[in-house]
Amino acid sequence: MDKPKKDRADIIALPPMLFFICLSAGAVFSSLFPGSTIQGSWAYRIIPGFVLFGLAGLIAFLTFRLFKTHQTPFDPYKTTKSLIQAGPFRFTRNPLYLALMLAFAGFVLLLASLWMVLFIAVFFLLLVYGVIQPEERYLEEKFGEEYLTYKKSVRRWL
Repeated sequence: MDKPKKDRADIIALPPMLFFICLSAGAVFSSLFPGSTIQGSWAYRIIPGFVLFGLAGLIAFLTFRLFKTHQTPFDPYKTTKSLIQAGPFRFTRNPLYLALMLAFAGFVLLLASLWMVLFIAVFFLLLVYGVIQPEERYLEEKFGEEYLTYKKSVRRWL
C-alpha cells in the first residue's frame, strides 16, 4: 500500500535549528581554539556586524508580515497555501534564509573567528541542499508553471 503523499517540503531540519547548531559549533570551536581569529580592528567589525543584524531583522519582519497577510504558514513542515511574490520575495526567493545568513555573517564579523567562517559555509550548504532544494521541488510540484515562472524571474538569494 502506498503511503499518502505529504503536502510539504521534505527538508532535513528546521532552518533556525540548523542556524543555532552551526552558530553554536562555531562559538565552541572558537573558544576551544582561540588563536584562529581574523585580524582587524573591532571598530571596523562592530558597525557592519550590527548593520547586518538590523538588515536581517528588517527582512524577517517584512517577510513574516507577508506570510500573515497571505495566510500561509512560514513553518516549512506545514502546507504552503499560496505563492508569495510581493515584498522581499520580489528580490529573493528565500528572504527568511537570507535573513539567517545575514545574521550569521553579523556574528562572523563580531566574533572575528575563522571557525565562524567555516560554520557559516556549513550552514549555507545545509540550507541549499537540505532545505531550499527540497522546498523548490515541493513548490514546483504544488504550483507548477506559476512557480517555474517566478523562479526564472527572481534569484534564489539576491
